[in-house]
Amino acid sequence: MKNKRLKAVLALLACICAGITAYAVEPLELHMESVAATTGGLAVYCNTNAETMPQTDDFYVVLGNTALTVQDVATVVDAGVPASYVFLVDISGSIRQAHFQAIKDTIAYICAGLSPGDNMSIFAIGNSTYTQPFVSAPDEIQAQIDAIERSGEDTNLYESIHKSLAILSTHEQCHDKKTLIVFSDGEEDIAHGITFDEVTRTVQESRIPIYTVAMLGTNPPNRYVETAKILGSFARASAGGRHYIHTLTQAMSEEIAADITDSVQNGLIVTVDLTGFQSSGEDMVLRLELTVDGMGKENAGYAISTAGLSVPVVEPSPPEPDPESEPTQEFTPSLEPEPEPATSSEPENDEEETPAEKPNNLLWIIAGSAVLLLAIIAVVIILRRKKPEESVPPPERELAMPPTAAISTSTPPPVRPNIPRPPPGKPKIALRLTKMGLAEEQVFRAEFAGELVIGRNPARSALPFKDDERLSSRHCSISYEPEGIVLRDLGSTNGTFVNGVPISGKHILDNDDILLIGSMELRVNWENV
Repeated sequence: MKNKRLKAVLALLACICAGITAYAVEPLELHMESVAATTGGLAVYCNTNAETMPQTDDFYVVLGNTALTVQDVATVVDAGVPASYVFLVDISGSIRQAHFQAIKDTIAYICAGLSPGDNMSIFAIGNSTYTQPFVSAPDEIQAQIDAIERSGEDTNLYESIHKSLAILSTHEQCHDKKTLIVFSDGEEDIAHGITFDEVTRTVQESRIPIYTVAMLGTNPPNRYVETAKILGSFARASAGGRHYIHTLTQAMSEEIAADITDSVQNGLIVTVDLTGFQSSGEDMVLRLELTVDGMGKENAGYAISTAGLSVPVVEPSPPEPDPESEPTQEFTPSLEPEPEPATSSEPENDEEETPAEKPNNLLWIIAGSAVLLLAIIAVVIILRRKKPEESVPPPERELAMPPTAAISTSTPPPVRPNIPRPPPGKPKIALRLTKMGLAEEQVFRAEFAGELVIGRNPARSALPFKDDERLSSRHCSISYEPEGIVLRDLGSTNGTFVNGVPISGKHILDNDDILLIGSMELRVNWENV
């Protein structure tokens, strides 16, 4: 009996745990990669972990403070856009033959799934970085795979990642869609090379997805487990890369290759329309926001060059005239004199109408107009004689309200319900801005009277954030006015947003509004001092 009860309890707990697991939702991710100019628009390359294909209405795109229209969302493979791959292979002495064969197998599986137009190159990590040209033909790809060999050199991992990203970013044969795939155990042997922080910064700034494959096998030494974690940090710091642990089996080579190929080919291309956008020539932040039902909302963005991106507004062409409404030739009198009738020596026939006796349409129109004009003048004269003392009142006379009526019917401007009117002088406000994000919360406090300017330049802002390069020197201001707490954008380059919507002019804030300025999301609260 007790065993039956125990089994029932365990089954219930299993159902509860399964239910909790079923409702656990992975946080939405959105990563922006490269941006390419198109005819009248931009192609934004990005990737997400959304399980369903996002639609145009799921995206909200802003360049500077101008909202852009999303025209299309497609995957890389469906759009037929080519991609560039760089395989960075560790050939140092710590890589054994079994590791090396697994690397070659994984690269071969990935290259077997390349789309038409894709190209690739294999770089080697030793004391320095050994590069090869970009190729796309199957025989040339196989030749590069066969050419890589193990060596007894040290591992210059950080410099090789740095150099590979630089080539992918600038090489003339690299496509807009690009990726770096690193095969290594994660060890860094060069004492005089670049640092971990330097290469991490390069990874973040390149906006290129990095897929890292730690060649550990089974039961690896502890030191390789730790270096593999460092290798994986580059994938996590990149624009949507992934990290894998290779067990050196053929099945794992196929699994990793299929996942990388699927991730690259199903990356998104969001096409936006630039019609009406006017560029100042400065760098502006392009922001991309994605909303997915059941997963929430996520945004990404970075500063891009807007030089040459202005697209004028196309004025609609006037409608073509309706042929049926055009006057016919019968009502379009000719101003040319009619030809005189030809003379004849034969006697005239009284019953035959000569051309001179035909009615003239122009004369009839002139005569009719003259009669109508005389009739109008006669009516006006008669009316003036009957009421000489009256004059035609202006149209506004009967509609004008007396001053007392205008005052009595006007309503006072609305007052925010939770904000009292300020007393005479300048009231002091205690402002609290809470920085939002996954990191530990930061709170910025300021007490001010009048206006508080927020920006990057400490000499021009009362509340400066000098390390935020996306902020303008004088970005926005907060002031206490009769209507309430007012936020103003001060002509910033990248705009000021309240709850995700760009503002222009002044905007009256509510407690707990979310401000997006520069690269920061700030929750705003205040109280009177």
